[in-house]
Amino acid sequence: MRLHMGLLVAGVAVALAGTRAEAKVIAPAGARVFRLDGAGVTYAQGADVAVYVTVGTGIGGGAIVAGRPVHGLRDLEMGHMLPRRHPDDRDFAGICPFHGDCLEGLASGPAILARWGMSLSELPPRDRGPEIIADYLAQLVVAQQAIVSPQRIVFGGGVLATPGLLDRVRARAEALAAGYFGNAGGLIVAPGLGERAGLLGALALAQRVLQ
Repeated sequence: MRLHMGLLVAGVAVALAGTRAEAKVIAPAGARVFRLDGAGVTYAQGADVAVYVTVGTGIGGGAIVAGRPVHGLRDLEMGHMLPRRHPDDRDFAGICPFHGDCLEGLASGPAILARWGMSLSELPPRDRGPEIIADYLAQLVVAQQAIVSPQRIVFGGGVLATPGLLDRVRARAEALAAGYFGNAGGLIVAPGLGERAGLLGALALAQRVLQ
């Protein structure tokens, strides 16, 4: 993912800073770089509780509650939740070496290539691939609504560059929630910085480390 390049840039800055304590700032999974909205890289403006999900070579996520990143025994592993299988996708075993058909094993970029031999954007217009992937990502949305009740969920990564996919996720998440969580208008958004989000977020993190 492009995010990894951003982390590499930040990692170089940490090396220049030269202390193990500062290096710990970089240690969390790449998706948590989004927490730098306080430093001017704003992905979830006005949200006290926000979630960021990146869908590319893997699926990762981070969460902010009251301005602080959520971190327990380890980094959040949203990509390894176990979704309910789509009825038209039961034959694909998934590619996760640990869980097989976890979210990452079903909906990441490599999983899409393993299943269909091409990206979602390359599939024929009436193929159900985008519908299937949107269903899995929508299940993650509903899970986050139930667990942390975010005001904003930001979806980024290469897979989300598929035309119309984010709208499909919104529609499917609304259908799955069935009105239980109230009005979800504006809940699911794209990163304000688009494809540059990971890199610029990591650069901002590097700037913090060097200050």
